[in-house]
Amino acid sequence: FEQRRDSLGVANTLQVLGRLASEIGDRGQAWAIFMRSRALHESIENSLGVAGVHGYLSRIACEVSLFDRAIVLAKVAVDILVRTESLRNCMIAFDDLAEAFARKHLTRPTVASKIMAWGIAWSFKDPSEPERAVQLKSVLPEWDSSQGPTKGDANDCQIIIETAVKQCEDELKARGEDVYSPIGSEASPDHKQE
Repeated sequence: FEQRRDSLGVANTLQVLGRLASEIGDRGQAWAIFMRSRALHESIENSLGVAGVHGYLSRIACEVSLFDRAIVLAKVAVDILVRTESLRNCMIAFDDLAEAFARKHLTRPTVASKIMAWGIAWSFKDPSEPERAVQLKSVLPEWDSSQGPTKGDANDCQIIIETAVKQCEDELKARGEDVYSPIGSEASPDHKQE
């Protein structure tokens, strides 16, 4: 138990250091730190920690225009958080996924991700729900949020998201790019994704 607690403490400390490195613009160093944190969280089977690291990695990938990586990493976080039923964190992960899709100019999966985040916000009466509904109504004028999310909407959104994520995974594979491979400190991808 003590070794697990110590590993958790180190993993969480690494996450703080990774966030600091990212905030000062050293994204390559932040990436490396988050990868170490990920390994520790995985070694102690801390699902929430693993999901959190994937969220941070997704944001860094997005910042350096590695949108396929950002999408795949955010989806890993979503999948973990859905399994653990961590609603607030899952909502944040869907926000990360929506941002990555938007940055890659993929409108349908962006909207689908935003609908999923809204549905989660609605389910636990998060204060962000009304604003999320207004934002969705602005892009989907026929959309009605008054009855809350429907199972059909969720299923449709999941299909749209899964299809888009699979396309990103295929594009990474075609380029021979590992989603976890190190990145440089500069925001300059080796390929154009926009």
